[in-house]
Amino acid sequence: MNFAFRLLGLICLVFAGFGETNNFVSTEYSKATLSSEVGSLRPDQEFRLLLSLKHREKWHSYWLNPGDSGMPTTANWSLPEGFSVISEEFPTPETIAAGPLVNFGYDTSVQILYTLKAPTNLNELNVVKARFDWLVCDDICIPESVDLSLTLTKGDGALQESLANQFQSAKQMIPHQKLESDFYIQNGILNLEIHSQKLADGPVYFFPLEPLWIEPSTPQEWKRFTEGLSGRIALVDQPPSVIEGVLRVGDRGYLIQGPISSSPESENKEVLGLGMALLLAFVGGIILNLMPCVLPILFLKAWSLARTQEMTQNAARKEGVLYSLGIVLSFLLIAGVLLILKTKGEELGWGFQLQVPGFVFFMAILMFVIGLNLIGWFELPVLMGEKNQELAQSDSPVASFMTGVLATFVATPCSGPFMAAAIGFALSQNAVAALLIFGFLGLGLASPYLLICWFPGLRSRLPKPGKWMENLRQLLGFPMFFTTAWLLWVLTLQTDDQTLLYSMFYLVFISFCLWWIHKADQKSRVYRFGLTVILLIACVFLALAIPGLKDREATKKADWQEFSETKIQEYLSQGKPVFVDVTASWCISCMVNERVVLDTESVQEIFLQNEVQLLKADWTKKDAVIARYLQSFGREGVPLYVLYRPDGTKEILPQILTEGIIRESLDSLK
Repeated sequence: MNFAFRLLGLICLVFAGFGETNNFVSTEYSKATLSSEVGSLRPDQEFRLLLSLKHREKWHSYWLNPGDSGMPTTANWSLPEGFSVISEEFPTPETIAAGPLVNFGYDTSVQILYTLKAPTNLNELNVVKARFDWLVCDDICIPESVDLSLTLTKGDGALQESLANQFQSAKQMIPHQKLESDFYIQNGILNLEIHSQKLADGPVYFFPLEPLWIEPSTPQEWKRFTEGLSGRIALVDQPPSVIEGVLRVGDRGYLIQGPISSSPESENKEVLGLGMALLLAFVGGIILNLMPCVLPILFLKAWSLARTQEMTQNAARKEGVLYSLGIVLSFLLIAGVLLILKTKGEELGWGFQLQVPGFVFFMAILMFVIGLNLIGWFELPVLMGEKNQELAQSDSPVASFMTGVLATFVATPCSGPFMAAAIGFALSQNAVAALLIFGFLGLGLASPYLLICWFPGLRSRLPKPGKWMENLRQLLGFPMFFTTAWLLWVLTLQTDDQTLLYSMFYLVFISFCLWWIHKADQKSRVYRFGLTVILLIACVFLALAIPGLKDREATKKADWQEFSETKIQEYLSQGKPVFVDVTASWCISCMVNERVVLDTESVQEIFLQNEVQLLKADWTKKDAVIARYLQSFGREGVPLYVLYRPDGTKEILPQILTEGIIRESLDSLK
């Protein structure tokens, strides 16, 4: 019996020795060692294993979040029955620069702790195996892997004194202390408030556990105050709802974790009361009448009123009220749709419908048809054309109401002064306040014609009808055609050239149909056939010409960089001013400012002289990042122009730009 026990003990020692020989592997670029904190195991005992990796000089491996590039070290365990892995603990990482990139990892060596638990029914011999994979990099990156194992016997579970210092050193490198932290987002920046009076000295850096929502290469701003630290980190994507990570202060790491709380009111937001918002909305609505899409509608309505002097005062007032009602109800409908979509998490603002290609196509057709009506190609009854005087003089509430609806539709691509602040305030309020503000915006749009209808004195001051009014009416058709061309251009940015081609063919088809209806009873069959051939030739010409036209247009774009809040912080850290243009191809004010001011040679020269970095945030298509950026300034629509000075201050420029405004703002940089 004694011999049997001795033989069993010898076998155990052999297996134990064999296990130890397999706990160390040397690869081409690293040396990997797996060690146990205990020499033997007790049932139900928790114990630690230590993976030590030593790399060639100047080579490094990676943390759980590798940063801009890389791959974390992983372990694939093969454990005896009943064993389990409770946790893995990585030491506090460091930043490793690789050209323009910054990685999170460990230079030269790293020690990772794993906590395991033994089962109640513990065997005499227990072989713990794992396959470890990691990426080691210098100028190049090499994936490496090893299979390591340890054989642990059943015993008293005592610590191995020879490894005590090694395990103690590894524990000290792992962050354990959790700091009280607050997180909130403001102007696309994650703000961190760390509350602790006992922090180490030295540089500060936050390593997020989840990757991809911050730019590791962007400098982080940290300030110390009496009760802790405050930090600002630029966001490149939506962060997780709960922030987790490691805060490195000097050579020590701390755990920080917490949900993102509601951000305080941004100091850049325009502070409005409901009364001021209503006033701005009303004035902004009045200004909408001067936009090139709306002005022809207002002119036609006023002209129709001037030509029907026989209309009674009550009939004129009714006409104005119904027209206004069509506008106000249409604005309320738009506001309702906006509010419903925002409750579903959509990031939307004024002009959101122009981010939908189908609506853009519909608007292009509508503008084109109105333009044809204005130049006399045919008569659209709802606009009270010359051949509809009887309808204009009759009681036609539907026509009056629908003209108001039409005026609202053609106004949607426009955004004028005062509107953005009012709409931004509206969409941050409750539904009643938001609907009230949009209602005042519609009332402002309707007010000029409503006043003309309501007060006979104003109606009597309208110019007398004559040939000049007919010429002006035809002239006003061309802004509608220009708007049609612009909408088709917006459509190409949202879709492709093929869609543009189909759209143009469709417009030609519509115009041909309208002409046919108007002229069919006046022309011969030969005339009709000849016109059809001419139209087909024109369609083929357009199909061949469009691709070349688009290529030429692409070469005319100004030298603007794509918007990124990370770029803003990067350039500011370099002491360079930044000008941000938040725009959209469906925003007329934006296009005018770019063509007349921003993209002109003289203004570009001003930017160049002051070393201003130009960033363009294109909101033509739905983009949640740009929507949040707009909201950080209290805006729900475009344009928005922001000048960032190297000292960190910002200036919001007016929505209508001039070269003088740009020059004056940049003079403050000197």
